[in-house]
Amino acid sequence: MTRTGGAFLVATLAMAPTAHSGVGQAGAQSLREPLAARPAALGEAFAAVDGTTEALGYNPAGLATLAAPEGGALVRGGFAGDTFVSVLGGGPLMGFGVGAALAYATDGTVESRDPTGRTAQVNAQQDLVGMLGVGYRFAVLPVGAGAAIKVFHSQLIEEIGATDIAADLGVQAALPGGVGLGAAVQHLGGSLTYSAEDAASDANVLPLLWRFGAAWELDLARGAPALGMMDSTTAPARREGDLERPATPVPHRLRVFAGAVARTAELVPEWGGGLEFSYADRLSLRAGYRLLAGGVAARHEIWSLGLGARLGRFRFDYAAELLPFTLLHRASVTVLGNRTEPGDS
Repeated sequence: MTRTGGAFLVATLAMAPTAHSGVGQAGAQSLREPLAARPAALGEAFAAVDGTTEALGYNPAGLATLAAPEGGALVRGGFAGDTFVSVLGGGPLMGFGVGAALAYATDGTVESRDPTGRTAQVNAQQDLVGMLGVGYRFAVLPVGAGAAIKVFHSQLIEEIGATDIAADLGVQAALPGGVGLGAAVQHLGGSLTYSAEDAASDANVLPLLWRFGAAWELDLARGAPALGMMDSTTAPARREGDLERPATPVPHRLRVFAGAVARTAELVPEWGGGLEFSYADRLSLRAGYRLLAGGVAARHEIWSLGLGARLGRFRFDYAAELLPFTLLHRASVTVLGNRTEPGDS
């Protein structure tokens, strides 16, 4: 088999900081692809973020505070046909938060030669991932817990495949002052077995990750007196009959995210962080940073920028990741359901 069309695949595996010696481990890195553009723009420091189905890819405990149904889709293009797409959805159900996702990744095409000497273009590798998660927030304590199950299938050169089942577990805590903490372990499971010879080998074990994160949110409208922003963040007063309702603050929020990942198979840490400013919950500006420490010879810094816009029930998100040798673009759209606020009838 020749690989005249697989230069990008070879380069990607060579520089992947989480790739191991086994081909299955390199392939299983699609498990770490962001399911939406927003986490990618924030340096993937998402272990402490709750109230969104996007948390399914980082900490299933974040599903616990889902207040409304939502669903979305993401597409990420690359070189030589390298593509990642996903669909994501969930919402509250009987006191729990439930989320599900389906993702597909391909590393593009390569040229394959059969024993007769004939050549053909085939997919170098295809991965299919299904996820289902549930989260619950305890009534006594501001603590949430969650669990998710993943079914992962990898197909190499359209000839041999392997399937594995893995699990994620996570917890989150909401502290006073808008601070959130989170921790999760991901990809608890076995190893990918491509053939009978691999049955006794651990060469293709899934990448076991420990995620830790913190998040802090500042409502600039509520903090307006101290910041001198009351006039610009207050909507005009409204009249109902003969009564005048007080002015309602327009929410402007600043969020700070921090996270760390420990890859147990390599004992190598990974750090990340992000900033997000939201204007009236309609427009969001984001920036993030990740430090991928893949050993002595590989230490990659990845900067990211993002933009979010909400129009009615639709939210559009974009993220650009500045990798050492290329630029990755991710775009996602989310459909938001009706949110039930306390006191609504």
